[in-house]
Amino acid sequence: MKQIGKHTGKMEGILLCMLCMAFRPAQAQYTENDIFNYIDRYHTLAMEKMRNCGIPASITLAQGILESAAGTSDLAVNANNHFGIKCHSDWKGETYYKSDDAADECFRKYPKAEDSYNDHSNFLKAKRYEKLFALSQTDYKGWAEGLKECGYATSPTYPERLTSIIEKYRLARFDTLALTGDRDSAQPMPVIRIDTITTPGMPKQVSYPYTKRPVYAHNGTYFVIAQKDETYLDIAISVQQPLFRIRKYNDLLSRNYEPKEGEWVYIEKKAKYSNDYKQHTVTSDSETLRDICQRYGCRMSSIMTMNQLERNASLFKGQIIVLQSNNKKR
Repeated sequence: MKQIGKHTGKMEGILLCMLCMAFRPAQAQYTENDIFNYIDRYHTLAMEKMRNCGIPASITLAQGILESAAGTSDLAVNANNHFGIKCHSDWKGETYYKSDDAADECFRKYPKAEDSYNDHSNFLKAKRYEKLFALSQTDYKGWAEGLKECGYATSPTYPERLTSIIEKYRLARFDTLALTGDRDSAQPMPVIRIDTITTPGMPKQVSYPYTKRPVYAHNGTYFVIAQKDETYLDIAISVQQPLFRIRKYNDLLSRNYEPKEGEWVYIEKKAKYSNDYKQHTVTSDSETLRDICQRYGCRMSSIMTMNQLERNASLFKGQIIVLQSNNKKR
């Protein structure tokens, strides 16, 4: 092995220590696409654990995303361990060794991810977490703080990181669904991204010659993803489009509205109808016609005409919105 100088070795040791501290919960590089896929894959299981064990589904999902790097970490991939639970003296199952707070630590290994979720629920039933179950199942902030206080994590920012994930990806909605017991409406629930509804998962990036930023396609229409504090004017400039067109393409109801971080912003005229879906069932009274049109990549004017609705129509849960016409054209 190559000899390392005294000062170089000391410096590398310090850097290694800093890196370990900084990246402990998520030991893999993962994308927002991974997060959406993770939510789509495991939200039903998280709701089941909430019904059976009383742990908020939002907390379970946020912990899974944070601890497993949205299912991409070495521990999740090779040991199906989504919550970073170590062996401890009472563990009788398979084990997986990897460096964490110390070198070659023992972690629990599971046959499948569902077993990790089951063990996570059982783990939180220990006496040290008893006070958490006195909290409301919809009090995700209280649960996030309580997990830190009870010693689940050592990071002082752990509660804030959990609540940030819950609020950015609106995971608390799964708590409500679990409490209603409405399994039929919960099963196909799409992932929701801040103020606009999107489809589960993420369309693939496409080639677009007029900008250096990533561009995607949905329902045959190009779109970009709004960054933090970005305005429609910023986006228009970045894709070499007039501002009025960007606002028109996205069916804006107010001139004062600006996109939220993570929102899909279409950069060309959307299709009149959905190519893949015949209809949409409204999932909540707060859902809007614009939400639906942005989700499916459809022009609001066409959907309004087909469904005989006004632009600001109030929708109700269970309402059917037709997305295709018998003689549909783009």
